Amino acid sequence: LPAGLADVFLAKYQDEPYGAFIDYEIFFQSALMLHDEILEPFLAKLKSHIQSIHVCLGKIESWLLEPNSSIEFIEATFGKKLKIPTADDDEPTKHVLKSCKESGTFVKTFEVSNQSDQAKLKKFLEFIAS
Repeated sequence: LPAGLADVFLAKYQDEPYGAFIDYEIFFQSALMLHDEILEPFLAKLKSHIQSIHVCLGKIESWLLEPNSSIEFIEATFGKKLKIPTADDDEPTKHVLKSCKESGTFVKTFEVSNQSDQAKLKKFLEFIAS
């Protein structure tokens, strides 16, 4: 961009409470002042940028939903409602999900967000139930 337009395309941010986010409406209004020869490649770059933001938001959404699906799996498998810890809890919440009458110890970790480990856990539970 020519030096005279440098101030036009500064990132302007939204008013609070969204002050951490770029105000794309103002950005688009500024872009409309560009000549068509400059506007076309500019919009192509902007589209690419917005698509990358969309991908990131999708990854954040799946990251946020992952614990819920793990909790749902545990609750469905063991038939117990789990207490979800909060930041105000002083100590970690412990749940006894399954117990056996036999003596001895067996320690195994299952990654419940992984479908393969979910299947292994179900097979293990079937084994100890018989």
